[in-house]
Amino acid sequence: MGSLAASTTATADANGKISFSLTGVPTSNNGYNFLKVVVKDSNGTTVRLSIAPAPSSGSTTNLGVSPMTNAQAEALLAAMASAGSDDPILILFGFTLIRSGAYGSAVVTQLGALGKTAVLDTGGFNDYLEGKIGATKMTAFRSAVQTRLGQYTSKIKDAVDSITDSSTEKEYKGQAAALLCDSASDAGFDPGYINAAMNAMRDNAETYLGSEDMGADVESSIEAVMGATWQKIKAESVREKYTEGLTTLNASSSQVTRMNTAITTLSNAMISAFQAFEEIFDEDSIKTAAEIEAIQTTFNTALQTAFNNFMGDCASTNAEIDAMITAMASGFSMNEADLITMRGDAAVNAKGE
Repeated sequence: MGSLAASTTATADANGKISFSLTGVPTSNNGYNFLKVVVKDSNGTTVRLSIAPAPSSGSTTNLGVSPMTNAQAEALLAAMASAGSDDPILILFGFTLIRSGAYGSAVVTQLGALGKTAVLDTGGFNDYLEGKIGATKMTAFRSAVQTRLGQYTSKIKDAVDSITDSSTEKEYKGQAAALLCDSASDAGFDPGYINAAMNAMRDNAETYLGSEDMGADVESSIEAVMGATWQKIKAESVREKYTEGLTTLNASSSQVTRMNTAITTLSNAMISAFQAFEEIFDEDSIKTAAEIEAIQTTFNTALQTAFNNFMGDCASTNAEIDAMITAMASGFSMNEADLITMRGDAAVNAKGE
C-alpha cells in the first residue's frame, strides 16, 4: 500500500450515510491494482475500511463502505501482507467469503489466512487451475478478474445506497462468485474448471480449519458460503452451456424462445433462492449453526426445484428430436435407423416409442 493519495470531507445524512468522491487516486496504468479507502470520524479515528480495484486512467471506480467491507478489508490486508501478493483472485474469494460485518477481529484475521491458504498455497485454487489451463490463460484469468472486480464493488455501493431495500442488498452482496465464470469466459476456458478448482481448494481449507478454532457458528457460515458459491458457479455454467448449445445445434426460433424463457425463469428462481440464503449474513450478528443449517436446507431445496423446472421447461418435443436425428444422420452420413439404434432404448423411450 502506498501513502495517502487523495482525501475529502463529508457529512453524514439522517441515516448515518456519507457520499464522497476522490480525485487524483492512483490508477492501474501506474501499476496499482487496488485502493485502500479509509473513513475517519471528526476525531481522526478510523471507523470503516474498504478495498476497491484501482481505476484505469480516465475512468472511475464505484464502491460502498459498510461493516461488511470493513471486515473484508481487514482480512484481505492481512492476507496480502502474509502472502506478499495482491492477487485479484484472492481478493475475489475474500469478497465471496466475508459477507457480514459481525465477525470479531480475531475471526476476521483467520478468514484472511483461510483465503490465502485455499487460494494461493500449493494445492489450492490457483495451483490446480493453472495446472489445467496453463500459465497463459491463468494470466488472462487474473487480468479478467481484476477488470471485473469493479462490477462487484459497484454493486456494494448500490447495496449501501439501497439500505432500506433489504432484497436488493441481499442480492448484491453475493454477486462476487458470478464474476468467476464471466472471467473464465473472458480468458477463453471452460467455466467448468472453476468448480473443479474449488473442489481442489477444499482440502487446503479443511486442513486450515482443522488447525484453527473459529467456532461452530463461523465454520458453519463458511461451509454454507462455499457450498452456495459452488452452486452459483454450477448454475452459471449450465446457463452458458445451454445457450451455446442453441447455436451449435442451429436451434429453431421456437426452441430459442423456449430456452430463453426457461433461462429467465431459472435466473429469477435463483435470485429468490440466493436472497433467502443471504439471511445467514446479518451485519450485527452471526446466525447459529442450527439456524444456518435450516437456511441452507431450504436453499438447497429451492435450487434443486429450480433446476428440475428448468430441465422440464427447456425439454424438446418429439418432433424436434426427430428433426435433430435427421440432421445428425445427414451430418454423419448415416441412416436414421442406425442412429436411433445407437442412441439406445432409453433415448427411444424418451420419445415415447
